Amino acid sequence: MSTVNEKEGVIQYLCELKEKQQLWPAAVLQKLNHWRDKMLEAGWMGQNPQRYQGLGFGNLSLRYPQDPHPHAFIITASQTGHLQQLDSEHWPLVVSADPDNNRLLAQGQHSPSSEALTHAAIYQALPEAGAVIHIHSPQLWQLTCKDPQATISSEISYGTPAMAQALGQSARQPSGFLTLLGHQDGLVAWGKNLEAAADQLYSLQQSLSQ
Repeated sequence: MSTVNEKEGVIQYLCELKEKQQLWPAAVLQKLNHWRDKMLEAGWMGQNPQRYQGLGFGNLSLRYPQDPHPHAFIITASQTGHLQQLDSEHWPLVVSADPDNNRLLAQGQHSPSSEALTHAAIYQALPEAGAVIHIHSPQLWQLTCKDPQATISSEISYGTPAMAQALGQSARQPSGFLTLLGHQDGLVAWGKNLEAAADQLYSLQQSLSQ
């Protein structure tokens, strides 16, 4: 079982991980790594000794239904921000999640990202959502943190059932983003696919230069 910790990027949920060697289809793995590369290039994901106590930050996921689990998804493994390229083993599958009780069931060789419950809440709230991207950007956070319609309260800690519940209640559109006031520089974007989720972030980035 994973332990509770308040540090950035450290798992706070209870996870039952069934060890299984994953081998994702080449097209799926290419898609996941392509958009992860884009986030790394933007500085929105990765690992930097000068940021967040040197821990990895940012993650992304792709809905990957498994009968009888329509909300199953592939997500970056915990603390992989230092790796330039991820193999199938670094992309565990979250089979099912119970955000209210802070639990999830996953399979793979590594534990899912510390934000897995956040992703699960969005998939459960929005059947149209096919992908979720969680980033850290001081610039985009400052740009959006004053909008009450696009923020989650600073009183809600990241990676907790309360955060998952708040996101599930606030995510109303098929594509969108939310700024996490209680999660330093954190934003979550979603869409029908990874490109649509990333477009939410790129649109914000473009507005910075206007």
